Amino acid sequence: MDGGIDTFESNVEIRLAGFLRINRLATPRFSLRGKAKVERAASTSPEMARFQALMTLKEMNLVGRVLGAKIKLSLSPTQESKGIVEGRADPRSLDPTQPDPTGTLKSRFDVYVEITTPQGTMYNKEPLSMKAKLRSVPPGWAKYKQSIPSTTLFDKAMDALTADIVNATLTVKLVSSKPLPTVAPVDSKPLPAGEAIGTSPIEPEANVTAQAEKAAEGPPQ
Repeated sequence: MDGGIDTFESNVEIRLAGFLRINRLATPRFSLRGKAKVERAASTSPEMARFQALMTLKEMNLVGRVLGAKIKLSLSPTQESKGIVEGRADPRSLDPTQPDPTGTLKSRFDVYVEITTPQGTMYNKEPLSMKAKLRSVPPGWAKYKQSIPSTTLFDKAMDALTADIVNATLTVKLVSSKPLPTVAPVDSKPLPAGEAIGTSPIEPEANVTAQAEKAAEGPPQ
């Protein structure tokens, strides 16, 4: 299966425990909406009859409100958010080294985000781990769920613990899928005979000797 760039309509439902110094158990759950873009590598078969494709979350811009405050979620500019989808390979695949998938697939992402609020920007040092079961690659629809109890957020300005992401879910709906752009081959025309890279053509030794003798004779009288 060839790689691709998949764009999704995305909706995150999230609770930020301890945000705005609200009692951790009373912090409301809220939604953020927007688009996400995933770069998906060509599939591989790490072992017989298995399908695997690596993914990178390239863009995510989601916005929403909680208690009247505008919230924006985007990807970390310094840490990549990597993912994988794996399962059974379709035995009818034309190329068994790059198989198509079949059946139910497992997918997971380790996501690094920045959450911007009127009080400042928060970020996670440890990955926000999200898992889902898929029926196709790319999925027409899928729901990822946070696979660990909580992920700590730190204030970007003071690097102090600010809140925890709890019970996050990410629902995605496919908008478009395009093939990965191909890299154009480098034009490697052969150099003219006797020419080296970055130099003028190499002159035959006899010509060089004749020119040296002429220079030694000086200008004509």
